[in-house]
Amino acid sequence: MQESTRSKLIVFSRLWAIPMFIFIVLSITVVIVGMDNRKNLMNLAVIGMGLMFVIQICQLVAAIIVRHRWLVCGSIVGLLASVFVMIWSIAASGAEQCRPPMIHPDDTDSTEVVPVDSAYFFEEGKQLSCKISAIIPEAAVRQTVGEWLNSYLGECYTGDMSDIQALVDFYGKYHVDSLRRIYEEGVPDFAELCYDVSMAKIYESDKVVTYSMMIYVDLGGAHPTTESIGATFCKDDGRQLKWDIVRNECMADLQDVMRQMLKDYFEVKTDDELMEYLQEVDDVKHIPLPVTPPYMTEKGFTFIYQQYEIAAYAVGMPGDTISYRRFKPYLTEWAKRLLPEND
Repeated sequence: MQESTRSKLIVFSRLWAIPMFIFIVLSITVVIVGMDNRKNLMNLAVIGMGLMFVIQICQLVAAIIVRHRWLVCGSIVGLLASVFVMIWSIAASGAEQCRPPMIHPDDTDSTEVVPVDSAYFFEEGKQLSCKISAIIPEAAVRQTVGEWLNSYLGECYTGDMSDIQALVDFYGKYHVDSLRRIYEEGVPDFAELCYDVSMAKIYESDKVVTYSMMIYVDLGGAHPTTESIGATFCKDDGRQLKWDIVRNECMADLQDVMRQMLKDYFEVKTDDELMEYLQEVDDVKHIPLPVTPPYMTEKGFTFIYQQYEIAAYAVGMPGDTISYRRFKPYLTEWAKRLLPEND
């Protein structure tokens, strides 16, 4: 190899400062524009490390060509460090997405828009915040939806259930007081107490409407808890669809459906393998039905077990959606009339 070529490759293999310089420039830009979103910062780290990774690959090739042992070792260490930082940043960004947004009503730069047809409450204090957002349903189902909300938010409200804003205000203040009591009893400095409820409409036909509700609670313990709940209401009379949509003689057969659904969720094939994941279940042939009734969506009836209901916290909330066609034989005649016409 010509000496000039070798010298050029050595110089190139030492240009580790280029990606670092680019990354520093990006970081300074972030500070100038005032990016304070941790997810965006993590994404920036991924981009910066990605640039560094590409350059270091080239550096490694150059170091191998010139047979410079120390440059080869340095490039390999740099590559491993880049991969580690990228994986860590991606994981941190994903964890940030799982946390509920911290909304500040007086922050004019906030991107969250509260729909005009929603009831909304927000209050925060030192190491605590409470946010409740709920769609105001149409008049035909408003009373029943209010009763449904009340049953999950605390069952303490005794006012007009159709006044969703009053109900939301009541529980907002109720849970703020509860969080303050917990804070006064003593929590770690790093704890961020949180009560976050978000309700949305996820499905509607000419006969029914379905609302979902996500409840996120962090009381400073080992981990936060989350409830994912859905409910379908009949537009004619506001009636909520519960387990009585299933014919009595089909309840036993429905357990077979739940068992297969759980096998699919845990990706197992045998009953013995399934039992390794289940808790509070003595007989795999008699798996309890979810506490929350199934609800209608675009693709069918959705079934879901809440955290700790049937399995450990780490496995999440087991569940799945069963098509209307498959589930139809289990339904009462009244419930069948609520199905989409094409099913």
